[in-house]
Amino acid sequence: MASAAKRPRRMPPSHVRFRLHRRLWEYRLDDLRGFLRISEAGLSSKFEDWGDWYKRRTEGFSDEEKQEFIDFYYDDLSMVRDTAPNLFRRSAFVMTVGFFEASVADLCRLLHGTGSVRRSPKQKLYLDASREYLVACAQLPDSLFDECWDYCKQIEYLRNAIIHNNGEIPSTATGSLGAAAESAKSFVRGHAHVSLDDHGEVVVGPPFCESVLDQYEQIVRRLLDAIEAHYFPAGVASAPDE
Repeated sequence: MASAAKRPRRMPPSHVRFRLHRRLWEYRLDDLRGFLRISEAGLSSKFEDWGDWYKRRTEGFSDEEKQEFIDFYYDDLSMVRDTAPNLFRRSAFVMTVGFFEASVADLCRLLHGTGSVRRSPKQKLYLDASREYLVACAQLPDSLFDECWDYCKQIEYLRNAIIHNNGEIPSTATGSLGAAAESAKSFVRGHAHVSLDDHGEVVVGPPFCESVLDQYEQIVRRLLDAIEAHYFPAGVASAPDE
């Protein structure tokens, strides 16, 4: 009598968990990118609405009367043109940086949770601690971070300035703090869509958050690829069911 057909070999649970984790991260990435785009479109629409309202209200006005009208409603104009967009973009920037730091920290927890790395990560995984864990404990190559590390730390500095110092990069700091501030200013001068105002405060332009998210996506995908190749390679299967 012919033997019963063997059941197909299954993917190990740790591999399944990794692939679900990756897919969920991709969904969250798409959600954040969609949020940034929809919100920017809403800000642009609000400013356009104000412009249309201004044209209707000042139809037939002389140049002097139009200027008086703008002076009278300047606070409203400043809100839709400057204040609201900058506050939103600062908030979105902080959210974007937080998403990245959480993404890297979650990789540490995933590796420990699947039993791939025995040593447990720290409870509070700041970016430096996550890098240390992935390199020292998970044995990922440090070169994965070399190219992007200065960029990540400069973005982290800007995020901290927004959260802790109302966006201001100090001009009077000395020593290591002064050096970090000057490095951040140099970074801002070298990047489009982010600037400093007359008070030395960070002004986030429209495309900056999404450009940062694009950089973060590349970094996390490199980490995911390296982790998959080392710990969860394709084609590995657990023993078939009896």
